[in-house]
Order: sequence, then C-alpha cells, then structure tokens
Amino acid sequence: MFKTKIIEATVYKLSDLLDEIQILVRSTFDRSYWVVGEIASISEAKNGHLYLELAEKQDDNLQAKVRANLWANSKKRLLSEFEFATSQSLKKGMKVLLNVVVDFHPIFGLS
Repeated sequence: MFKTKIIEATVYKLSDLLDEIQILVRSTFDRSYWVVGEIASISEAKNGHLYLELAEKQDDNLQAKVRANLWANSKKRLLSEFEFATSQSLKKGMKVLLNVVVDFHPIFGLS
C-alpha cells in the first residue's frame, strides 16, 4: 500500500507566471547596464534585426549565456559607430562591452 500526501499549492497558468516575471524584471532592471561578454553566435534576420548570443566562460566552462537583440531601426547607426571606434565588425568569438537594457518576454524569454 502506498501512502500519498496531497500538497496544497497555488497553481498558475504558464502565461500568468511569465507575465509576473516580466513585471518583476522590468521593474527591477529599469535602466541600462554595461556588460562584458563574448559573442557566441550572431545572425541577421530578414527583417533587419541582428540577433546575438552572449556568453561568459571561465576556464572553458560556460558561466552564463543570454540572447541579445540589435533592432533594425538602430542597427546601422550602432554598427557604424562600433566599426569606426574599433576598426572591426562584430563577429563570433569577439569579446565586447555593450550597453544593454534587460528585458523579459513571456514568449521570447530573457534578452
């Protein structure tokens, strides 16, 4: 005979929980931050947006990873400024210092 214990718990719809996380992230991280990371991947979408994955490694062990977006309406200007300042284009494996805004979206996650 098995004994079972019923735990009383609040059950959330996934969207409700993720909406709460979005509110918390947006209210907690309500400014821009300077972040250092390595470009683990970079791709340009047909809509003109640039999608990056930033990573942090220590002794070849992954410590952190997050998606980053460079929206089409500011991409040309920002890439031009970056290339003028560094004489380089953004590329995979490059360590970069970025001024970012943290956001969370219930469908797309943290970026």
